[in-house]
Amino acid sequence: MERTGVFKKQSILGLMQDVGWILLVILVPLWVNLWGKQPFGLPKIMLMRSLVWLLFLFALSKYILTRRPLRLPVAVLPVVLLAVVIVTTTATALNRQLSLWGSYERGQGAATLLTYLLLFLLAANYLRTLPRARRVLTAMAAVSAPLIIFSAANVVGWNPFNLVSDARSPIIATLGRANFIGAYLAILTPIILALLLTTRRRAHRAGWAMLLTGNVIVIGLTLARGAWLAMAVSLIVFAALWHWKSTGNHWRRWVGVGVGVFALGSLPFVLQPGRFYTASVSARLLIWQRTLELIRARPLLGYGADVLQLVFPRVYPPELVYYQGRDFFIDRAHNFFLDWAVTTGIPGLLAFLLVLVTFFVTVGRALKQQPSREKRALLVAILAAVAGNLANNLVSFDVTPTATATWLLMGMGIALASPSRVRRVVGAKRAWWQWGLSGALLVSVGAAVWLFNGRPLLADAAARTADRYAVRGNWTHAIAAEERAIEFWSVEPAYHLSLSRFYVQQAVSNPATAQISLPRAESALLAARRLQPNNPMVWLQSAQFYAFSARQFGSDTFIFAEEAFRRALALSPNNAGIHTEWGRFYLENGNIERAASLLRQAVVLDASNGETYLDLGAAESALGRFEVAIADYREALRIMPESAQAYAGLAYCYQQMNRFDEALQAADESLRRNPHNSLAITVRQEITGLP
Repeated sequence: MERTGVFKKQSILGLMQDVGWILLVILVPLWVNLWGKQPFGLPKIMLMRSLVWLLFLFALSKYILTRRPLRLPVAVLPVVLLAVVIVTTTATALNRQLSLWGSYERGQGAATLLTYLLLFLLAANYLRTLPRARRVLTAMAAVSAPLIIFSAANVVGWNPFNLVSDARSPIIATLGRANFIGAYLAILTPIILALLLTTRRRAHRAGWAMLLTGNVIVIGLTLARGAWLAMAVSLIVFAALWHWKSTGNHWRRWVGVGVGVFALGSLPFVLQPGRFYTASVSARLLIWQRTLELIRARPLLGYGADVLQLVFPRVYPPELVYYQGRDFFIDRAHNFFLDWAVTTGIPGLLAFLLVLVTFFVTVGRALKQQPSREKRALLVAILAAVAGNLANNLVSFDVTPTATATWLLMGMGIALASPSRVRRVVGAKRAWWQWGLSGALLVSVGAAVWLFNGRPLLADAAARTADRYAVRGNWTHAIAAEERAIEFWSVEPAYHLSLSRFYVQQAVSNPATAQISLPRAESALLAARRLQPNNPMVWLQSAQFYAFSARQFGSDTFIFAEEAFRRALALSPNNAGIHTEWGRFYLENGNIERAASLLRQAVVLDASNGETYLDLGAAESALGRFEVAIADYREALRIMPESAQAYAGLAYCYQQMNRFDEALQAADESLRRNPHNSLAITVRQEITGLP
């Protein structure tokens, strides 16, 4: 009876592990949190981490209860080395908290990176048998069906989630951007091909063939060159390895060289400017160049995982604004060599490359041992999928679904390449400490899942609720919801910044509450600054707050605004927006010379902002430099040809220069666009003497 009970306990744990693996590969790419402010990235990260931690709990509990010896994979030492580097660079990061948890947009901090490594080790230990591996790969490949359906719906204009993307292609499916969905489907393509080649049933072959065709079509429709490159490399690698046995040694060498040359030689195609890609290619080249500068400045330790968004503004190239806009921020180098080097230093890059080399060498040796047709097909598919994703990441970066799939596949490849031994479980009586330790692990992992994965999701949902109240102007409820978000996850600066803005808006809508609302707004800003003291955008919002408070409510905060502007500009010296905001601050407060200097530098950095030219024209005309002001107003009209304010500024300058005909013409143009423009009305009245 005791032996039966032991096997029952083991079967339950084994079933939970099997279910956990299936849920991981199905839910991570598909889950979208429509109740959160970040519907795509954040929920996938939290779900992935929770499931991997639970899989670790099941594996550890099974080891404790059965006392089986651990089977460490061959790649454990490179993975441990990479984990040590990640932990070290997190401890020495520019912002340790950001490096630990990751950014609000990506969440790829040390906690997530170490979870990927844990996933690799779990897969390498558990997925050693062919039925388990095939079951997981089948579930993973089947996910392409809903992804293809959602993508097709996006192409024809149906957006079931009512979510938008700034990518060229309308395809977002459940990953948020066309290039992300393309990269993920490129990983699935060789897996589907392997299942197609090893399936005996005709109906199953037809189904896999349809999915393969749909994958290729959707990847093409994404308009993502990185995804095209990934699919091409994966299919070429698959074909070369699948037919490897039928070619001679001489041809094998040429095939190997050809695959490598194709992968590297395709980069000029990916980076070749075209009708849709000129800005994207130019932006990548600039980002790579400036990222190399950051790496040279700190080559050994890097800046910490997910911290690039804080350090890139130091070297931000001004011309990047013409390619990606003023609101675009850089948090990835768009190349996995540079990303690993800038975040974890050269040691982190070398450790990651050592993991890759170990994976490829181990799987390659297993293929040389002439495994069964099914096992060979799966190993070839795994190797091709990983190679394709690496090719994509030469010009892009991983998100949670692609990173999860890649680390899982590498672990599975190591597992299938290792000898599989089935050990019989001894039905000895379990000691009390084994049950107690398993229970303690369950409580600990459950608490970790709630504290570090559940609470951030609740915080994000509260932040979304706050934004919905803010849109309606209900600042009291917006503040209450944002405060709930901070209660759930206080380490996220974005929540504190939003709370500060809501308090300011509350003071504006009800000036009687200003004495209470403004100090609370400042307190929220200070909390954000404590969390990210090296973030120029946090300092810019602080400067805007102090400037606004002084202007609207008579607070003596000019000196605080100046200091905040100075700190923001020191952290991001080439940011035209900071120059513009600081120049407007001086313009409104009478320091015209300083305003003109800052605004002039702003248009040097970004000559595409018509509003800045308007402010600069006002500063120059206030200094009596009317010819210069006219040139600035004309630049504003070049960018904003319907600007009544620009025509009114021209009218004023022409009037001061006694060019009355031109002044009247400019005033009439201004009033035609805005009959209530006070400056144009005044100029016209002073010239004509008519009311």
